[in-house]
Amino acid sequence: MVQFQRKSETLLLLRSYNQLEGPLHQNLGNLSCMRRLLLSTNNFTGTIPDTFSKLKNLTDFRIDRSVLSGKIPDLIGNWTKMKTLHMQGTSMDGPIPSTISQLKNITEL
Repeated sequence: MVQFQRKSETLLLLRSYNQLEGPLHQNLGNLSCMRRLLLSTNNFTGTIPDTFSKLKNLTDFRIDRSVLSGKIPDLIGNWTKMKTLHMQGTSMDGPIPSTISQLKNITEL
């Protein structure tokens, strides 16, 4: 079981290229000071949890080359500090949510 503690001090979670699988843990969304969440090239399944709407300090979110599905959630509009957003190579579908227009600092998409 994975436990997440000391949420006020977490700035970076790097777990790319680790062959991790299963759903994204909803408690990741409680790490409100998280700046960078790099989870590329794993085997995550399911959707992005609603709790990720609380990650308002994110500047870099990478979940590319994973098996996530569903639509890109509207909650990405909460990530107003986002500079880098990589979601390519997933099984996510549907329209890009209009809330993406709230990401004024985005430099990589």
